[in-house]
Amino acid sequence: MVAMSDERSIQRQDAYARLRPMLLHGQIAAGLRLGEMEWAAKLGVHRSALREAFGLLAHEGLLVAGERGGHFVPRFEKADLDEILELRAALEVAAMRRLSRSRCSINIDSLHAISQAMREMMKLKMPLGFAEADRRFHEQIITLAGNQRLTHAYLHAPTFIGVRLDLMPDVMQELMKITLGEHEAICEHLEAGQFDTAAELLEQHLFNAHSVGSASLMHMND
Repeated sequence: MVAMSDERSIQRQDAYARLRPMLLHGQIAAGLRLGEMEWAAKLGVHRSALREAFGLLAHEGLLVAGERGGHFVPRFEKADLDEILELRAALEVAAMRRLSRSRCSINIDSLHAISQAMREMMKLKMPLGFAEADRRFHEQIITLAGNQRLTHAYLHAPTFIGVRLDLMPDVMQELMKITLGEHEAICEHLEAGQFDTAAELLEQHLFNAHSVGSASLMHMND
């Protein structure tokens, strides 16, 4: 029999794990108040467990506690999004630089597998599935660096990846194609042990995606 505290812990982690990608990808409208009763029912968890999950997400900056109670999806100005870009670039390029310093050989099969998943999502015209795989690709780069504290900092930082839901399908397909091509180029240089070049490509990739991601999240704030 699962103890009540253990069940609540499991439900809290489940609610956190399901809500976090929605918030990272802008699937919940900015400014929206997340009612406990509504979201506890949606996620199939107790309100106490959901409240704890909200607290974890608020600690990461993915939710904002209201002055009169409740939790809201934050709104972002351009300056906020610029700072998020700087945070992502600092952490991800640091991971690459760590690989460069170690000059160790790494197994990037996981990155190839994620890229293949992105290719499948692109073929199926599923932008949200593509964005989720994109996020996993960047998280895996951090993981490959082998620094647990760096990994923890990245996984619990509000490193948003926006998706332009308002774009025409052909434009969305082109953006996915460009993103996938840049990922594959990074993989090629990593596989060749050219870590410095891979780091430069990664940083440029982040800046290339920034204008699209910023426009997406600012659009969702409207």
